[in-house]
Amino acid sequence: MLLYLTIAWPYLHWQLQLLELAAHSLEMVIIVFALLQMDGSSEAYMTWVMIGTFTAVQGKRPCR
Repeated sequence: MLLYLTIAWPYLHWQLQLLELAAHSLEMVIIVFALLQMDGSSEAYMTWVMIGTFTAVQGKRPCR
């Protein structure tokens, strides 16, 4: 998604584009840190829920 937003530039206003890039970048950072914190405990399933949600969000098409 970050690559798509950077290359395709789907938004008319640069402010909205910057906001989307920042939001998706922060999501990616959260997921990376969540994966680093996984230790096989009973809370690990929530990490997979978060990763699945992030992946599902990547499929949405931005509005023009």
